Amino acid sequence: MQDLEYQLRDAIVHGQPRRFLPWKRILIIIEGIYSMEGSLCKLPEIVAFKKKYKAYLYVDEAHSIGAIGSYGRGVVDY
Repeated sequence: MQDLEYQLRDAIVHGQPRRFLPWKRILIIIEGIYSMEGSLCKLPEIVAFKKKYKAYLYVDEAHSIGAIGSYGRGVVDY
């Protein structure tokens, strides 16, 4: 999680490489369940970073829909 926060801060401070312009949007892309390890993402912590740095969040639920959660809705429902 420390590396994610470092990457977010770096993107905000330095902006676009060689153009020195701020990014219009910062997008965090994660998987709900990482298929190779079977580990879950730390969604509450990532959502906190999303709010703190005003980024967008995309959660890939391809492996978690139907697999976890009380209604099979994936990580968001878990």
